[in-house]
Amino acid sequence: YTYRYRNQYIVANDSLQLQRLGKTIDTISQAQIQVGTIASKNQQKLAAPAIKVNKSSASSENYLFVNSKLLGSKESLVLWKESSVIDVYDLVKNRYEFSFYVEDIGKSKLRTFQVFNDTFIGLIGNHIVRYQLGDRFKQTQISPDLTVQKSKPKNNTRISG
Repeated sequence: YTYRYRNQYIVANDSLQLQRLGKTIDTISQAQIQVGTIASKNQQKLAAPAIKVNKSSASSENYLFVNSKLLGSKESLVLWKESSVIDVYDLVKNRYEFSFYVEDIGKSKLRTFQVFNDTFIGLIGNHIVRYQLGDRFKQTQISPDLTVQKSKPKNNTRISG
């Protein structure tokens, strides 16, 4: 399970027993919500939408893929605006591995995705995209200074709808 509004994920077994907790590289550890009061009705409601940290996620084998919603401190704003960031975590080692970009198509961003073995399949607008990840995500190391490493997947295929 990946939390949408904070930097945490849960790994459970088939019986839904907790195996481990992990943290994503984003810094928001508690949901950022603002509550307002409607005095005339004596009610409390959300004053603004909560900040989404993780848009969506998928897992394959021992890896978690998270579509991050927040700009990283070392990311290019231009590249971030033109693509969706996928952060990859090793669930066995319970650590961040690396990130890659999935380019927007026109003004459409990645809506949802799944990962099957070494194949990333995403829905962008009316297009289905497929990236062969190969063994790259299994070989990447965290850099010594924890700088986010970004790269584009290779061998993409676009199917227009």
